Amino acid sequence: MSMRVPQGRTLKTVFGGYDSIKSLIDEVREKAMDGFIKTSVVNDDRICEGVIMFDKGGVCLSYHSCGSELSGIDAVERTLYDALHEDCIIEIHTYSYSSSSLSAKYIANKNPKYAIVMDFEGLEETLERVKARFEEEQAVGISGMEKGITPMPKPVAEERTPMVYDRDEEIRRLREELERIKMGSVALIRHLTASKELSEEDILALAQKKVEEIKIEEEKAALKRKEEELKEYEEELRHKEEELRRREMEIEAMDRELRATADALKAEREELNKIWRRLEEETKKIEDGWKKLRAQMDEYVEKEKDLAKKRKEIEIKVEKLEEMREELRRREEDIRAERKRLDSEQKRLEKRREELDRVIEGIEKEREKLRAERDEISRMKKDIEDEKKRIADEKKELEGLKVLEKKLREEEERLKEERGLLEEEKKALESEKNKLRAEREAIKAERKRLRDLAKRLEAERKSLEEERENVESARKDVEAEKKKVDKERKRVESLSKKLAEERAYIEEKSKEVETREKNVARLEEELKARLAEVEERWAEVEEARKRIEERESEFEEHMKEREEEIKRREKELESMREALERKEAEIKGKEKGLAEREKELKREIAEIIKERDEIEALRTRLEEMEEKLVAKEAEIAEREEEIKRREDVLRAREEDVERKIKEFESKRKEWEKIKKELEKI
Repeated sequence: MSMRVPQGRTLKTVFGGYDSIKSLIDEVREKAMDGFIKTSVVNDDRICEGVIMFDKGGVCLSYHSCGSELSGIDAVERTLYDALHEDCIIEIHTYSYSSSSLSAKYIANKNPKYAIVMDFEGLEETLERVKARFEEEQAVGISGMEKGITPMPKPVAEERTPMVYDRDEEIRRLREELERIKMGSVALIRHLTASKELSEEDILALAQKKVEEIKIEEEKAALKRKEEELKEYEEELRHKEEELRRREMEIEAMDRELRATADALKAEREELNKIWRRLEEETKKIEDGWKKLRAQMDEYVEKEKDLAKKRKEIEIKVEKLEEMREELRRREEDIRAERKRLDSEQKRLEKRREELDRVIEGIEKEREKLRAERDEISRMKKDIEDEKKRIADEKKELEGLKVLEKKLREEEERLKEERGLLEEEKKALESEKNKLRAEREAIKAERKRLRDLAKRLEAERKSLEEERENVESARKDVEAEKKKVDKERKRVESLSKKLAEERAYIEEKSKEVETREKNVARLEEELKARLAEVEERWAEVEEARKRIEERESEFEEHMKEREEEIKRREKELESMREALERKEAEIKGKEKGLAEREKELKREIAEIIKERDEIEALRTRLEEMEEKLVAKEAEIAEREEEIKRREDVLRAREEDVERKIKEFESKRKEWEKIKKELEKI
């Protein structure tokens, strides 16, 4: 009985040759494959098959069959030798797939007779050695026909299976044996007719009986072998069915997991819908806030315009105050010059007092002038009183300026707290503008008054000069003049004090103006800073709005894609569920077929036993029995074809289940990825 190797999954089929077998060995070595290389070639009308099995680390099993079986290193060499022929068919099979329950090491352990340990280096050395022998034989002219190797029809070699080859081999062997029996029967007939004086009909009957007995024995042996093969194949099918049941249970578990995942996705979809509604509410709130912010920004823009206008007015007022300060500085210099002049005039008056002692006689003449001068002085006193009143008014205006400064400070605080008070500040600044305008008019009036005073002083100086010229005539009135001069000196000193007070008042007012200018400058700087903050805030709000809009559009697209993906996954789950139901129906049908086949096998065994008991009675029906045997062979061939077909169906189902499991794994990973993305969202 030849060795039966599980087929596994066929990866590649190529024609023979050194490059082909070398590339296949390199591929097996590179991928650390768990499988085998199979060769098939026709030699003397016999199919020669070889197997070299690998267990990831090297060769673990070798087998060759060509009339006789070889194992070990001999099988490796003969298989490699066959692979070098161009007419050889080389197949590479693997057990390295998810639904496979076999391995090369397991098969080698079950068949220790054919086990071998050889690494890839040893295999390559053997290949080179066999190649050298093959090339040497080709060089000396040993052709394939001389060695008995005939080209294999490639389509037939690709389509025929090991079971068909076994059947052909069995038929060929039976034909050879039948031919030998016929030749022996002719010799036996001659011998019996010569020695035992039996008729030729009796001898033919005995020979026929012997032939029938031999055929029956051979048929029994063949049926027994086929029964054993069928039992092994049924056992293998039973294992595969158990594996399929286990895989179907796993698929059912996966289906339940998918349903749970679908429920979880449904819950997540509902949660996403809630999140979406919340986002819509937040978006609406953001839009409302954006409208309010836009209204506030418009208001801030208007206030900024007012502030710019106000800043220009303040700059104009600052320029005017600077002009006023310069005017006050000039007035102060004039007052200093006047004071110096008055000091020199006082010295001159001292000298004049000495001269008055000498000109007492001429004073009487000047009494009338002095009276007129006294009247003038009285008028000047009145003017000075008026000037005092104006100075008091200016003090009141100064107090008003202080109040205005206080208002400006309060306005500054209000500007920090709330920009909404800008209109009030504008009104306050307008009031300040009016007050400054009034102050400017007052300063102009003061300037005019000082000019008038200077004119009066100049007139007085002239009159004093005239008095000096006429002093000789005023000696008599010298005492009165002395008193008058003393009064005049006191008046001048009082006027000097007033001028000093006025200068101090002007200096104080200048300081206040400088303070107000500093406050205005500080307010402008703060206003610029606040405007810069408002612009930055506006830019931040604009960027945030853009980010929110982009995020909303991205989220909408993402939600649409996710909904489409979920619908597509639900359809795929439904199709997978239908495929599983179809597979369950196919497995049930297969179980029924196996039960029917078992009944048929039992029936065939009963028929064989019945035929063995009836052989003597069925001698005359030999031709009918031969026809029945041919029919049975055809039936067995059909069953073998049916078994092959079912095996292909099982293999296809295994591959389909494996593919769907891979698809399920990939989809499960995609769902997990989607779930993680949803959790991130």
